[in-house]
Amino acid sequence: MDEYKGGHFDAALKTMNDFVGTYKHDNNRARAKKIAIAAEIAQVLPAAGRHLPSTASGGGISVKVSNDSPDEVEILCTGPVTGSFTPKACGGCTAYANDLAAQVSACKDSSRNYPQKTISLPAGTRGR
Repeated sequence: MDEYKGGHFDAALKTMNDFVGTYKHDNNRARAKKIAIAAEIAQVLPAAGRHLPSTASGGGISVKVSNDSPDEVEILCTGPVTGSFTPKACGGCTAYANDLAAQVSACKDSSRNYPQKTISLPAGTRGR
């Protein structure tokens, strides 16, 4: 946790992943997983690493993520709640074109039910 608090997110990620892999039955394993996720995000967005993730598991805002990609996509989130999930690939969908104007839908069938996951998050706060 000192590595994370010190802004050394790459080291914190490795330490937490090592802990999770080594101590499979430890009571702190779930917390270590959350810190590893937050550290991975903070490597790209350092502002996301200003606070250690809480032990909260959910809240009051439902967010639905649909995957219209031919690949599984890992979703990482951190803030008042930290976690990850991986919506399955969309069978029959194709990759998006590189042209943003052409990115209407990767799937040829607009009536398709995409693989999706709904998560519950607490309301955030401005400026945090």
